[in-house]
Amino acid sequence: SVAGVVRSNLAAFDGLSGQVRSWHPDPPSGSLLPTVRSLTVADETLYVGGAFAALAGRPRALIGAFDLRTGALRNWAPDWRGDYVEGLAALGSRVYVAAQLTSPSRNLSAYDAQTGQAVAWFPTIVGAHELIGQDRTVYCATEGNGLVALDAESGHLAWAYRAPRGVPRNFLVRPPVIFAAGSFQTDAS
Repeated sequence: SVAGVVRSNLAAFDGLSGQVRSWHPDPPSGSLLPTVRSLTVADETLYVGGAFAALAGRPRALIGAFDLRTGALRNWAPDWRGDYVEGLAALGSRVYVAAQLTSPSRNLSAYDAQTGQAVAWFPTIVGAHELIGQDRTVYCATEGNGLVALDAESGHLAWAYRAPRGVPRNFLVRPPVIFAAGSFQTDAS
């Protein structure tokens, strides 16, 4: 429960009062603990990703979308297979997804923001866990590559910063600066 109101893994709060809102999209409970690990907003849509099989009583494999005006689950349901979605970013007409997979593989993909159809976007980065879309770039915090910047259209690597020790876990983009946080140390330069 959240503030005495029953919600599981996903809730909306009034920004002025802090009260839990009536929106109730709970992923169902089951043998595996469903979780929502990532949120992103584009226009009037809230995209959610995590480890769940349903949202608002309808099947959704690890990823789904809600209409922010009505709170209703959208028909947007990409055909995604993986262990869980760890990061989401919406940019232009695409939603970018970082997921954890059981086998070493490319863990970044892109989907059309309206239809949910996969978009040809094939970056060679693995281990991405946090995403931010800004201008024409998708920024990623990754396990093996540190911070990277990818072209939002092609997926080509624009630049990468590998911390000599540790891993950036979270970051913010406020052009022209990127702020990073985590358990890492930069070079002395």
